[in-house]
Amino acid sequence: MNPNHGPDTMQEHASQVWKKFVKESKFSNVLVLAHSAGGGCVSRIIKDHPDSFFGKVKQLAYTDSWIAKRTELDDA
Repeated sequence: MNPNHGPDTMQEHASQVWKKFVKESKFSNVLVLAHSAGGGCVSRIIKDHPDSFFGKVKQLAYTDSWIAKRTELDDA
């Protein structure tokens, strides 16, 4: 998946690719490497598809990445 070439936002593209190609697939041992803005894309997939994400993904690595938008953080 290359969210840089998605027609919508990177996060929407990632969620749609997951829904269309991964969620209903027979994949059961998915390894994810999220680089840079890929962390935000993974966060969106987790938000939109938590059951299939945690059921299929066995390992997740972030490299030079972020997992939350500053505007989504609170002062807690």
